[in-house]
Amino acid sequence: RNHSSSTRCDERRRDTMAIWGGLRPIASRALLDASILLCLCYCATRPTEDFLNGVVLVSACAVTLLTSGLTLRWPITFPMAPYLLLQIVRRLVDVDPGSWPSIVVGVLSGGCVLLSTALCVLFPAVEFRPIRAAKYGVGVVDLHLPVDFTEGRRRSSLLGTESSLFDGEEDGGDNSDGGDVEGERRGGGGRRRDFVAARLLYPTLERPGRGERAPYLDRAHAPRLCAELMKVGAPGPLKSLGWMLHTWRLTTIDAKRNA
Repeated sequence: RNHSSSTRCDERRRDTMAIWGGLRPIASRALLDASILLCLCYCATRPTEDFLNGVVLVSACAVTLLTSGLTLRWPITFPMAPYLLLQIVRRLVDVDPGSWPSIVVGVLSGGCVLLSTALCVLFPAVEFRPIRAAKYGVGVVDLHLPVDFTEGRRRSSLLGTESSLFDGEEDGGDNSDGGDVEGERRGGGGRRRDFVAARLLYPTLERPGRGERAPYLDRAHAPRLCAELMKVGAPGPLKSLGWMLHTWRLTTIDAKRNA
């Protein structure tokens, strides 16, 4: 009986995880998102004369921007923009409660909250399941490998590369080939080389402590990577919307950097 109950529980868990590709929502972020949505519902239904209404509204907006900026939780911040405009209209335009303008503003505000709720379900902040029973932990090192992409640049087929001048750009020193980088830079002919960001995973006896989990995307290159992935995999109208993948910048993995 216990085995069958555990099996049904595992099946329900798998069905739930299938919605988000086998990942699971970040519990703290899901709780924060739900709290912000409840605050927006409260502000949309309370009279504008209520002092607490304004405090809750300002607090919800401030917490959202401080914890996720404009794009990390865009399912909340983007519907919040028209919602805030509607709340400003409520405060600037003197309308009687129950009148048509008041009803229209209320319905539109509720629509913004419902849209944000649906987007939070479809695009939650997710994380990988932690490694519990494994004998070894996982260490992470982020590397930048120099690669010659001259041919790829000529064909305009590069993806996710970073370019920089040869070593010595900062101090104007000579490079390994003996060329004068500073002179070439002044003349506008600085030679460039490319790097590919690579991540090395390896077994280790160390486990990540609280706050030591490595980010899934390297923070230095995450915006560029999101933009390039959208260019490659998204349909035509969405190719320029790299911020739609910025939620992945909140994801961490159960690994320790430089362990």
